[in-house]
Amino acid sequence: MRLAAAVPIAAAAALAWACQRSGPLTDTLRIAHEADVSTLDPVDASDHISISVLSNVYDPLVDLDPSLKLVPGLAVSWTTPEPKTWVFRLRQGVPTHDGGVLGAEDVRASIERARTAPTSSLRTLLAAIESVEVPSPGMVRIRTREPDPLLAVRLVSVYVSPGGGASAPLGSGPYRFVRRAPGLVELEAFPDHWRGRPSVARVRFVPVPPGPRTLEALEREDVDVLRWVPEELTDRVAALPGVRVERHPSLRALYLWMGPAGGSPFADARVRRAVSLAIDRDALAARIGSGNAPLWTFVPRLVYGHIPGHRLIADALAARRLLAEAGHARGLDVPLVHAAGGERIAQAVSDALAGSGIRARPEAMEWPAMRALWQGGRLPLFIGSWRFEAIEASLFIRDCVHTRSPATEKSWNPGFSSARLDGLIEENFRLFDDEARYEHFDRLWAAMADEMPLVPLVERLDVYAVRSRVRWAPRGDGNLRVAEMSLRP
Repeated sequence: MRLAAAVPIAAAAALAWACQRSGPLTDTLRIAHEADVSTLDPVDASDHISISVLSNVYDPLVDLDPSLKLVPGLAVSWTTPEPKTWVFRLRQGVPTHDGGVLGAEDVRASIERARTAPTSSLRTLLAAIESVEVPSPGMVRIRTREPDPLLAVRLVSVYVSPGGGASAPLGSGPYRFVRRAPGLVELEAFPDHWRGRPSVARVRFVPVPPGPRTLEALEREDVDVLRWVPEELTDRVAALPGVRVERHPSLRALYLWMGPAGGSPFADARVRRAVSLAIDRDALAARIGSGNAPLWTFVPRLVYGHIPGHRLIADALAARRLLAEAGHARGLDVPLVHAAGGERIAQAVSDALAGSGIRARPEAMEWPAMRALWQGGRLPLFIGSWRFEAIEASLFIRDCVHTRSPATEKSWNPGFSSARLDGLIEENFRLFDDEARYEHFDRLWAAMADEMPLVPLVERLDVYAVRSRVRWAPRGDGNLRVAEMSLRP
C-alpha cells in the first residue's frame, strides 16, 4: 500500500478492477451478516455490518482495491502542494442513482457533513480538516490545521452522496437501494456505474445470528455468502455439500491491555514485559481456534506499518525473572476482564499466563459496562479487540498508546503514559514520505517492545461460508462488495 502525498492515476490497475466488475446480469445473491444493519446513513454508520452494506451503494473520494491498496475513486488523482493542503481532481460525469451527476459541491457537502454532523461517527477521524473548498467544478481543495499525511486514507471512510444529504440511501455506487424491511436490505445493480455494470442483478442482505441458525441457513440454501462462521461450527459447515469455507487475514486483532492507574502492578514496565514474555502466541492461536493467527508483532499483516522482523518472543523463565525484579517473586494475582461471550479466549489467555506465575482470574462483563471502564481508565488487565479501520498503524498508536489528554473524557488508552513514546508517535504523524514512515515504524516498535504498553495476542481471521455457485475472494477490510462477486450458471 502506498501512502505517498502525490498519487498518480493507476490506469492499468483501475481498468483491471473495473473489468472484474462487468459482465452479463445474473440472478439474486443472498448475503448474511451476523446481525441486521443499524443504519443506512453513511455518516452514522460505525458498525462493520452497516459499513459493509453501504459500501455497495456509495463511492468514496479515494477507494481501496480488494488487496487494500489505495486507488482512485471519485478522485482520479490527489496531490499535496504544501503539507497542510490537499488537492483532489475529480472524475467527471459520474451518474447518481436518481439520474443526476455528482459534482465538486456534492463532495464538499459530504465531507462537511461527515466532519460536523452531531451524529457522525467520522468526526474524530476528520478532526484535522479546517476547510473544504471548491476552486473549480472539477477540483476539491482541503486544508488541514496541521500536516496530515493520512488524510487520503481517512477519506476512504467518507461516502459521497448528492448534496451530502441524509435522505434515503442515494449515491453513485454499483448498487442502488430498493427497500428495507425488518431483517432485510435489498439492492439492485446500477447499470450506469462508472466502473461498469455489475454482473449480479440483485442482492438481499439478511441477518443470520451465529449458532444453530448458521447451519440451518446453509443447509436450506437460504444464503449464498455467510459473513461469519463460528469457530466451533467451521468443520461442520465445511462438510456441507456445495459449500466452501474461506479464511482471510483481517484488520482485527486481540490484545491484552494493562491499566497502570491506582497502584496497579502494570505501572512497572518490567511487569508489562513479563506479561508479553508469558504468551506463546502460536499455542494460544491453536487453542482458541482456526479463526485466529498468532500476532507476534504489534499490528496485523494487512496494516501499513507491519514489520515482520519485529517478532516478540515467549520465554516463561525470563518472565518470572522480570516479575521477581519488580518485587513479585511469588507471582501476581489479578482479575482478567473480558467481554461476555469470550470465555474460551479468556481461559486460554489465563492458562498461558499461569506458566509464568501470573494468576489471572477471568471475569466476564457485559460490553457496555466494560467499554465505560476501559475508556475511563479503570481496568487493570483486560482482553480487548481492535479493528484497524484506517488500514494504518498511526491512528491506532495515537488512540491507544499516546498519553491521554486531561480534557479527554473517553479514550482507548487505559492509562499508559510515556513521554518517550509520545514524542515518537507525534513525529510519526508528521512524516509524509513512505520510506521515512516505514523506517520510523521500525524505531517505534522497538521502543514499544521495551515499554510494552499493550500485548499483542492474535490476529482474527475472517471466516466465511460461500456456496459453490459464487465466484469471489474476500477482502481484507471485511466489506462484502457484490460488484466483486459473480454467479456461476
